[in-house]
Amino acid sequence: MTRLALLFDLDGTLIDSIQLLLECAEFAFAGRSRAPTRAQWTAGIGTPLRTQLAEWTDTDADIDALVDRYRVYQDANLERLTSAFPSVLDTLAWARTAGHATGLVTSKGRIMTARSLAHVGLADAFHTIVTYEETARHKPLADPVLLALERLGIAPSHALYVGDSTHDMHAGNAAGVATAAAQWGPFSRAELEATNPTYWMTKMSDLPAIVAMLGIHPWSSPDPYPLIPIPCRSNLSPPCALQSSDSFWDSMFAQQVTDIARSQPSSVTPTIDAATVLISADVLAAAAGDRRAFERVYRVHVDRVFSICTRMLGDRVAAEEVTQDVFVRVWEKLPGFRGDAAFSTWVHRVAVNVVLTQRKTVGIQQARMVNDESAIKLAPSAPVSVGDRLDLELAIARLPRGARRIFVLHDVEGFTHDEIGVQLGITPGGSKAQLHRARMLLRTALSR
Repeated sequence: MTRLALLFDLDGTLIDSIQLLLECAEFAFAGRSRAPTRAQWTAGIGTPLRTQLAEWTDTDADIDALVDRYRVYQDANLERLTSAFPSVLDTLAWARTAGHATGLVTSKGRIMTARSLAHVGLADAFHTIVTYEETARHKPLADPVLLALERLGIAPSHALYVGDSTHDMHAGNAAGVATAAAQWGPFSRAELEATNPTYWMTKMSDLPAIVAMLGIHPWSSPDPYPLIPIPCRSNLSPPCALQSSDSFWDSMFAQQVTDIARSQPSSVTPTIDAATVLISADVLAAAAGDRRAFERVYRVHVDRVFSICTRMLGDRVAAEEVTQDVFVRVWEKLPGFRGDAAFSTWVHRVAVNVVLTQRKTVGIQQARMVNDESAIKLAPSAPVSVGDRLDLELAIARLPRGARRIFVLHDVEGFTHDEIGVQLGITPGGSKAQLHRARMLLRTALSR
């Protein structure tokens, strides 16, 4: 069986929430002389809320005011006016049972996405979830679709994006994936036909037949979207954050680092993507003192935390002890977590701080960059292969401490230089210089 990436839009595709979206807009614009009609608002569904609102006002402050009113109505009425479309739950359960990778790609914000999925029973339906906050560019551009594929590790030729809007179809087409137009949403067939979808669906239960065709004949876009670096925000998961435009950062070496990031269990755990952005029910329960919920949170994140501790310390035994210290600290600080950043990002920052504190406790001063390129010495008995991921792991472990920390934080964990500077007490320029040196040392070592 060919394993496919099955990606879905949310509003109008999986959940019947169009009436909610229309009423939210009407409440937000109430009393204003300039306001969209229902038809005009419907035409923008599938794009980010702020993008829609910007068509009807001239200032950021006014957009903020409209967003606030929109959210007030949405918060009060989401459950009342949201339900899953027929056969959605059964079809997604089939997709998972059949061994396919499932992803959600939506322009909705992370908090309301989490609430919507939990309400309709889809909280555990996806291997990855891409929400509004995670890309700088949004549908109808390809970026959110490409980010989902990066996380899943599946090529566009083996992917399908199911959506109900013209914006969904344009995004899928731009990403080079097959598209399936859901005809039960607010967009007419005539509007959708203009986007040239690959397949048509009259109900969600049509999906298995489409998947069977796609598995036999992988989709080949007539004009595939070039896989170029995606503009992304600082809190993205590693596959996006790892892309770099540095001239020396050749594609083979970049792919090795991406493979390391993809190898972490948190990127493939079949949950609501707890290691990315959403605040799960277990996190909320653990923050309230539920120890069983905290155990589940621990299981989701422990492998990733151990990985970062190992890479920063260069010692697996020490990393095991520090990993336990990290989760003691997480338990202590969890009631103060407010969801301003992705929970996984918050946990990683706690881990970094614990590692740094541990080093200071044992009298290890912040290491500076070693100028001698012989600082990396791979085992002489093992031939070095640029294509061998284990060699890259070993090379990272042999980096000088300061260079290794910054390489792991920036190129593996996705922190910005400003964030690294705050965590390590150095300037962003110093972080950039050490990262450059680490990359050059690694490249030299892997080329021997």
